[in-house]
Amino acid sequence: MSSKLIAGDNDFFAILVFVDVVQAVKMTNAQGEVKCPIQEINILKARGKSARDSFLMNGYASNIGHAAQGMPLRVAPPRIGCLDFFIFF
Repeated sequence: MSSKLIAGDNDFFAILVFVDVVQAVKMTNAQGEVKCPIQEINILKARGKSARDSFLMNGYASNIGHAAQGMPLRVAPPRIGCLDFFIFF
């Protein structure tokens, strides 16, 4: 919050970060203790956007580029496979 880049938008980022984002990662264990794993919060920076265009995305976001110009910008619906065994090559 002490950054010069977001100094003019302190109110916006106070609500976004301290209310929305921290509440999204908040966990309560069996003893009733509340933990907020701040290291689980990832911040992706996009060039050419203003600070007010920032938003909370539920889930996981990856900031990657295109390997080739013909690659699609979006994949909908995404198909994701989760494997729970070792794959031999």
